[in-house]
Amino acid sequence: MKQEVAICRARRFVQRVGLTLLWASAYWAGLAAAEPAGGGVTIATGAPGRPYYAIGERLREVGGEGGLAVTVVATDGSLHNLRRIDDASDPVNLALTQSDALHGYMAEHAGFGTKVRILESIGPECVFAVAAADRGPGREEDWQRARGLKVAVPAPDSGVAVTHGIMASLIPELADDELVYRDVDDAIVALHGPEQDRVDLVFSVHRAKFRGPEVSAALERPDRYVAIPISDRRLRHKLPDGSAVYHFIDLPLVRDSAAGSRSLRTICTKGLLVAAPAKLDADAEAKLRHIIDYDWMRVYPEHR
Repeated sequence: MKQEVAICRARRFVQRVGLTLLWASAYWAGLAAAEPAGGGVTIATGAPGRPYYAIGERLREVGGEGGLAVTVVATDGSLHNLRRIDDASDPVNLALTQSDALHGYMAEHAGFGTKVRILESIGPECVFAVAAADRGPGREEDWQRARGLKVAVPAPDSGVAVTHGIMASLIPELADDELVYRDVDDAIVALHGPEQDRVDLVFSVHRAKFRGPEVSAALERPDRYVAIPISDRRLRHKLPDGSAVYHFIDLPLVRDSAAGSRSLRTICTKGLLVAAPAKLDADAEAKLRHIIDYDWMRVYPEHR
């Protein structure tokens, strides 16, 4: 066990160094663009190595072919992205975010809805909650009954933290969860780590088909990790326009393998591409619209 943890930590350290350098490069590149270039866009995404950042990189490649300059900015996630697009002095004029984060931000910032336009859906963003099989909450009921669980999320400004907060507002039993800010790789190791570093639950939100470290752990090592099904009907929350904040789905994780098929009951919200029209010039908007209409499946190459 100790050797396994040491090896995992060494690997994670090397990965973190590489990702930190990549994040810093992207972050400072975004800050360097004091004003969006004519005909160009600056998109706030997520951390390097995560799905939002990959979408931004593909947009940059596809945009370059059509004469649209795209600057990709690494961020902590949805809430960070909305704050940057809301800042008139910030060059970010395009952002990726979760639907629940957008509506939560609009509720707290009067007038923001008139500053932002939804350009496209980027598919469902689903909740994954993974615990240690031998000591963590194995079921949704166990999670709700537990007190003061240490729940790992990536960052306070991430859409992941926003989703947990909304869930806790609808399910009061989750309100005393203690959020611990860890990247997913470290958090998975910490499920079986020493008591002072241990977490009880790894909480993630990402697109349905993305095989994150927490999903891989639950599928490949069911003796050590368990993915918790989520089905509490109190999460059937409606937005002011009557649409659902979350949709319940039985998400296929493995299909037709030799060991059979596996699915997970969970909730999903929509991922969105949004823009600040006041910060987006007409030429950039026209080129961006062309990509969305004709090349979007190259930017978001998943069946929606």
